[in-house]
Amino acid sequence: MIALFAACTDSETAPAKPSADTSARHDRKAALPSEPGCIDEFVQEFSEVAEDPPRPTLPGLCFAKNSPPEGPPKFPAMSRKIRIEYERGDYFVTQEAASWTIDEPATPGDCMVARLVKTRIVAISEGDKSESVQIEDGKVLRSADTGDQYRSAIALGSSPSDMDAVPGFRISRESTAFGHDCTRATQEGGFNSSTCSFVQPHRCRSVKKMLPAEIRTPNATGGVQVGRTTSFTTGGVDKSSWVLP
Repeated sequence: MIALFAACTDSETAPAKPSADTSARHDRKAALPSEPGCIDEFVQEFSEVAEDPPRPTLPGLCFAKNSPPEGPPKFPAMSRKIRIEYERGDYFVTQEAASWTIDEPATPGDCMVARLVKTRIVAISEGDKSESVQIEDGKVLRSADTGDQYRSAIALGSSPSDMDAVPGFRISRESTAFGHDCTRATQEGGFNSSTCSFVQPHRCRSVKKMLPAEIRTPNATGGVQVGRTTSFTTGGVDKSSWVLP
């Protein structure tokens, strides 16, 4: 992934009991005026998958039940879908990811088994409350119980979109289907990496959470990983629906 693409690395904390001081901070945050040019409230859906990934011909490989090689995603690609609702620093995000893993043979002479693993992560960050849940193979793990930061597996954020020049990158501006332009930073030197980030000043808080309109990066299998925003609307956030499974 190119150097300009930033990821959210907030630490998680156990939910705190409401207090008068906490309520006051929430009120102050809600009262903050919008920065000029910033998108302070949005709902975004984003989808990522490899384009035509090569399929290595591994000797002695077979596929697990309910894991056909055509996927989706097709072997050996990975995919993820993200939905984020954001309002002035608070956000609720869901990521559904699928990736292939290779299990060792149960006994000598058996084939190695390619198995598709699907994982769902749901995270909430609202005021002093920060929690996440991971669901895999029916097993539910909660950050409040385990102390693990499942939210760190969700790469949020985008590259700055208000710079005219960046060393090693070619900068251009493009229109999108969502009524908001994006600025594309294309890495020079034949790396096939580029990120087109929705235009807003880099000082905006939402830059650290808003995903790009499009991002293209080479992957380990020789293909190109492509992520695109599939839906993007401003406003209309209903925080009453922010409930962890």
